[in-house]
Formats: sequence, C-alpha cells, structure tokens
Amino acid sequence: MDNSPPSDAGLTKVEGLWFDSDPLVIKAGTRLFRVSPSQLGYHAKAFGDILSMPLAADAETYEGCPLLTLQDDPQEVEMFLRAIYDPSFEPVSGIPCAEILRFSHKYDAPSLRRGMLKRLALLYPTTLTDFDMLGQQLPAPGNARIVAAVARECQVLWLVPFATLCWMQAPAENYTADIASRAELWAARERYHKLWTRHVISIHDADFEVRTHRAFSSMRQTRECISADRSCATSLMRKYSRDMSTRSYDMLAILEDEPLRGTDSRKLCRNCTRVFLDRFDDVRQQFWDALPGLYAVEGWDELEKMKNKDLGKVDAEPARRVYLPREKPFLALAFLVAHS
Repeated sequence: MDNSPPSDAGLTKVEGLWFDSDPLVIKAGTRLFRVSPSQLGYHAKAFGDILSMPLAADAETYEGCPLLTLQDDPQEVEMFLRAIYDPSFEPVSGIPCAEILRFSHKYDAPSLRRGMLKRLALLYPTTLTDFDMLGQQLPAPGNARIVAAVARECQVLWLVPFATLCWMQAPAENYTADIASRAELWAARERYHKLWTRHVISIHDADFEVRTHRAFSSMRQTRECISADRSCATSLMRKYSRDMSTRSYDMLAILEDEPLRGTDSRKLCRNCTRVFLDRFDDVRQQFWDALPGLYAVEGWDELEKMKNKDLGKVDAEPARRVYLPREKPFLALAFLVAHS
C-alpha cells in the first residue's frame, strides 16, 4: 500500500539533496530530501537507531520510499544534510555553523559537531590574543545572538562570553517586537556597564565616588612625568572625558589594542605614555578575565578546558596568559624563551 502524500501537498524537492537512486525521503516543513540512510546513520547515531527499526506496514511513504518526517526547523535540517551530502558546502558564517551544531547535538553527530565548533572557535575567541587577531572583523550582533543561544542549549559554554559581548553591540530597537530578547539585552548591558565603568576609571587612574557614580580627578601626573606645563594631564583628561561619553557597551572602547588612537599623543611625554599603556594593558586583561562572570559561566581557565575537550584536545593545557611589556622586545623575547 502506497501511503504517499497527495501530489498537490505543496512540497519542494531541495536541489542538491534529492538523489533519485537513494531509498530514504526526509520531510521537514515543506522541504523534501532524498538521501542515503546508511550515510545518514553513519554520521548521526540517533538516525542510525531510528532507521534500524523495522518499518511498520502502514508507514508513510513518498514515491515508494519510506518517509521520515522531522519536526525540526527545515533550515537546520537542510544545513545539516548539506554538511553530510554536499562536498562543496562550506558554512562561512556563524549562523549555519550554529544550526548544524544544534542539530548535531540533538541527533548525536560528533564529527559534525566538532567540525562546527572548530569553525566557531575562529570567530569567537576565548583569549585576548585571539581577540586581537580578529582585528575589526567582529561577528554581527544578530549572528552572535543566535550563536550564544545555541551555545547554552548545547552546553558549549566557552562560546557564550564573546558571543554575548558581540550581541550587545546591537541597537535595542532591533528587538522592539521581541520583549524577552529586549529585556535580556538590556540586562546584559547593565551588567556590562558596571564592569566597563569600573575598568575605564582604573585605566585613567581616576578617583571614583560610588554613590553618585561619578569619576573625578585632576588626572594626576605620574611621578615620572617630564612635561613642565601639565600638557600630559590635560591631554589624558580629554581622553578620559571622551571615553566616559562613549557607549558603555561598545567593546572596542576598552578592548581596542591602540588606546591612544584619537588622542594627541604628541602632547604626552614618553614617560606618561609608557605608564598609561602599561596600565591599559593590565586593566584590559583584567576586563577580559572578568567577562565570563557577567554571563553566569565558568572562568576562562575552566572554559578553556571545556573547549579543548570539545575540539579533541583532551590532554591540552589551558593557554597561558603571557604579558609582554610594550616597547621591551628583548625582555619579552627572553621571557618567552625562559618559559617555553
């Protein structure tokens, strides 16, 4: 007995994932896929278990083939199947990788799960050094929001801090119709704002009055300052005012690796420049180290262990944080040689 859906069901055979010689049809929404069951079961253990069960006499079929109906998101099903059956498929952004990750987690496809995590690891760093290698190529806020949600769902918590940080760059009006997401976004920003303010004040070595949340300082000169007209203090005070007026959820305001960009550094003596940059490097690392705590996940060291395990580096140690003093290349080289 042929229990095929009616011909006018409005179903679409997905191009590149319909192979006439294969005996299994998968239906997700209005999309149809005809694929090899043995290859599917090989990559995803859950499907292997499902397909190993005897076929019921009244099982639904399509064009004479067994029909497996999935209630999953059709887009995720397609991305997952392309990763298996399409040799030319290359997920180049976070969203396809996240979709395949979620599906791989649900249907126990370890090789695909690890492959997607390796790709996401390049976009969502867990160390400040890897962040600096990204340059200005940051994930789009909308993509990052999806990655952060999938990461929590699949217990890939080492992706959460940076993905959430990128999501906070999104304009709040993008979520006017999504009350839950808007509330979550503002809650994340509020936690971030407190951390950001404290560290910006530390960078500038300013005094802080907690009750009024105002920073005030004459931008005291360093003991090593060699300027005679207080031009260093004046220049740093101007930068401090600009930093405090910057959007507090703009990660580049504190994580940029050129903190004196936009400042007339010619008005800073070499001693004040060195002291400021050294303090900035130290506070910048402290800020990065504090990020996981904002989003209720483990610290970076524990997250790095999870990441190593997810990527197949079970015996690898967490990456050591190495502080390299600015303008001291020979000392830095000696430090690396001594600790290698």
